Amino acid sequence: MSKTVGSVTRLLFGIVLFVGLPLLGWGVPDIPGFAGNPVRLPYVEVAALLQVLIVIKMPDVGRNRGEGKEVGGSFRFFTEARRVRGVGV
Repeated sequence: MSKTVGSVTRLLFGIVLFVGLPLLGWGVPDIPGFAGNPVRLPYVEVAALLQVLIVIKMPDVGRNRGEGKEVGGSFRFFTEARRVRGVGV
């Protein structure tokens, strides 16, 4: 996948996520009412603008997947304790 297609995909996904979910809560058939609200229209504009800026300035954010870290020491103890406690409940 080319970089442009990936950027456009991330842009559209972000806009659908950050604008689509509030729109679903408001009610999709009432899009004019959603856009006519004096608070929601600027929210849509800011959400779209921020999504564009994120895609342009940080195109690979969230794409850095490495090997991860080995959990050790006291953190391992607490992780195991949580696991055992969860089974006991």
